[in-house]
Amino acid sequence: MYYACLYIVMGALLFFADEALTARLRQAELLGRNREAELAFLRAQVNPHFLFNSLNNIYALSYKGSPKAPEAILKLAELMRYMLYEKKTFLPAATEWDYVEHFIALQQLRYDYPLAVEIRKTGNADAWELPPYLLIAFVENAFKHGDLNGKPLTIGFDAGAHAFAFSLCNAIGRQQKDAGGGIGLSNLRRRLELLYPGRHALKCASWKRIAWPLPTKLCRLGPPTKRPSVELREDR
Repeated sequence: MYYACLYIVMGALLFFADEALTARLRQAELLGRNREAELAFLRAQVNPHFLFNSLNNIYALSYKGSPKAPEAILKLAELMRYMLYEKKTFLPAATEWDYVEHFIALQQLRYDYPLAVEIRKTGNADAWELPPYLLIAFVENAFKHGDLNGKPLTIGFDAGAHAFAFSLCNAIGRQQKDAGGGIGLSNLRRRLELLYPGRHALKCASWKRIAWPLPTKLCRLGPPTKRPSVELREDR
């Protein structure tokens, strides 16, 4: 009788333990699905935001009858190809950088004066993976709100052996940033919170209307292709 009761109690404990574990797994799966759904929503926000700004630029070129309009449309088509990868959470850093360079080329077309854009690229970008549109938000913000008339825009990209660093330096125009940083930067902040919870820092600062170097450091946790944690600071 004693052993029968013991077996019954042990069986009940195992049953409740299994049910508790199953409930936790279901909760974790639900949280994971909610996280993926929010990430998909944030990525979906980026495309209309980018297209709206790009089409405005192309419209301005067309309105002035600029011969640069056809080339701008081709540049936009190249960028649209990149957006085909948007469903992926991470992409090679080299792919993200290509997107940045195409974006800069498109932006340069809308100016009547030559831009002083200095790009410093070092390291092995193939060794790193980044979330799509991680870097573009800062570059887009520099073109939208920066003063580039005779003032340099310096962008650095360093994929080192132990850290990935991104830097951006530009003069700030008289037009102030939108409240909350606009869709681009607020979207980026939330994506970093979801992708690197407790493993990133994003700080914004300015000094004498100049955006000084923006160090963006992603500390490696394992082999180069593993997902890094993020320490991100923007000075503007």
